[in-house]
Amino acid sequence: MRCLINLLAFYAYLVRICKNPGIIQERVSEILKVDRATASRAIQKLERSGFISKKNDPNNRKISLLFPTKKGQEVYEILHEEEKYSSKVSLQDISREDQKVLLTLLKKMRTSLEPDWALVKKGGQREYLKKFHIK
Repeated sequence: MRCLINLLAFYAYLVRICKNPGIIQERVSEILKVDRATASRAIQKLERSGFISKKNDPNNRKISLLFPTKKGQEVYEILHEEEKYSSKVSLQDISREDQKVLLTLLKKMRTSLEPDWALVKKGGQREYLKKFHIK
């Protein structure tokens, strides 16, 4: 159980790798909206812990493809069941129609955030930070 608790911080990474075997680190970073350094640290931790493995891309040796290990796949399945259960419980008193509205609103929020994330990822600065003269 301790293993699962320690893994919760890396759940989002493990999910993407289990759902997309052979995914590259840069794509994981894009999907999760985190910078490359953050993704790199999380992926290294997952690899050191035996949840994923890296294999060289046969077409480009500079690129590592990420795959879940048997251990990673087993833990993913447990965490996935927990996610399904939590979703079921949290949505049980919300009508199907309201669930659809919620999903639509969340998609709109994500769409609104996309340009901001792209700006920050490219080294840009959010407008509110300019008054603090942070570079």
